[in-house]
Amino acid sequence: MRGLVTFPGELHAGETVTGDPDHVWRPQGMDAWVLNLTVAGHGLIRQRQGLYRCDPGRLVLWPPGVAHAYGAGPAGWTHLWVYFHPRPAWLELLAWPEAADGVLTLDLAGHPQRERVEGLLRAIIAVMAGGEPRRVAIAQAQLEQLLLWCDAANPHAATGLDPRLGAAIGFALARLDRPLAVAELARAAGCSPSRFAHLFTAQLGLPPLAWLERSRIERAREQLLISGRAIAAIGRDCGYGDPTWFARVFRRHTGLTPRAYRQAGGRLPQQTRQR
Repeated sequence: MRGLVTFPGELHAGETVTGDPDHVWRPQGMDAWVLNLTVAGHGLIRQRQGLYRCDPGRLVLWPPGVAHAYGAGPAGWTHLWVYFHPRPAWLELLAWPEAADGVLTLDLAGHPQRERVEGLLRAIIAVMAGGEPRRVAIAQAQLEQLLLWCDAANPHAATGLDPRLGAAIGFALARLDRPLAVAELARAAGCSPSRFAHLFTAQLGLPPLAWLERSRIERAREQLLISGRAIAAIGRDCGYGDPTWFARVFRRHTGLTPRAYRQAGGRLPQQTRQR
């Protein structure tokens, strides 16, 4: 399959039990982040250097665009997973140690956070399988808790996101109502545009302008649900002066127009895809 693999909507979660040694092969990766926790058996991730083993308690995180190549060990593999588009505030919580080839990992085996993290993952899976109208919002709240607990177990948490990127992100989030260029963000970070773009993509998993568009739409989604303001005004506040263009970009991210999204109470179209 060519290109990035995508799932409809913002968040999906499940439990997979497999004995297939070639369970997943996505050479171009996915368009969102994928978090995986081994709970039984073990998995094998294929990398240029060889096989990386995932025993119970091992968390693995694939940023967007990083190849997915993994399967079960001889005794089978049970793992919990969640596919998600992070909120801007989560990005510093995703600075995990790198195993290799862009794949990130945390080992919670024997760690006091393991039971809590597994419980939150199972709660996310249960919520997403149910019929609660706000299930995505509930699952996102649970996922934020999960990432915060993972951060408590992250040996890199003290360094976290490069402070230059933090400065640029803060600059951008305070100015979502107007056009922003990569050069302007790079000046806020104090580095050249080319260096900034490389650093930003490496740490956040998205190019700066793609991240900026997603942040604008995330802001718009929140405003559509918590305020009764006119849709065109919300679009302007999120950097879209043209209502038609705002509706087009919003629909590309959510599958709904802003008006339909508000009427649906934030529920995105649900489609089933096998993982």
